Amino acid sequence: TPDAGMDACSECPAGTYTYLDTTLFVCAQCEMGSLQPLPGQVSCTLCSSGRYMNVTGSTSAACPMCRVGTVSPSEGSRECEECRSSSDFMPFAGENSCLPCPARAAASSAHSQCECSAGFLAIPFGEEALFQRVDPSAYEAYRLAQQTMQFNSNEFLGWWCAQCPEGGDCRRSGTTLTNIKALSGFFMGLDGFGVEFVECLNAACS
Repeated sequence: TPDAGMDACSECPAGTYTYLDTTLFVCAQCEMGSLQPLPGQVSCTLCSSGRYMNVTGSTSAACPMCRVGTVSPSEGSRECEECRSSSDFMPFAGENSCLPCPARAAASSAHSQCECSAGFLAIPFGEEALFQRVDPSAYEAYRLAQQTMQFNSNEFLGWWCAQCPEGGDCRRSGTTLTNIKALSGFFMGLDGFGVEFVECLNAACS
């Protein structure tokens, strides 16, 4: 803003900032990655990490948040970056880094969630007896993580990927207890642990 002796000058409008160019005060637009909602300011405010601004001269009160599946790791971002790895995701908006999917899982196409890879079944927390029965080795890893509080991204998901039980059809990724079906030659029933697959005898399933 001009000094007290330059009362004929006007304030620079919102979306710009004032700087001294040799002997003249000049208004310049805020660059992408920043904003200025107030007039008469000497600087623009950088967008914080997790947010972005993709236009110049923004007068917005706040930078938009990165959508789910994308992040901006540093201040002053012009755009958000998609989670690039097939095993990274981000289920929340406005974040600065992606999270790794748990073991045996991969990110969805939008990187907004994870799903168990083909050959594995998603078992929710709380179904520990079922988990222990269908995949004892994975269950031991789960118990170790539980004891050491090393859940990482599993905290946000609420499930673990277990080896598909014999007779179950997990040939596609994203198999869960609600969509799993029996392979040909088996039928699905319920037992005290959740689900079980029983081999058909004497063409009983046909």
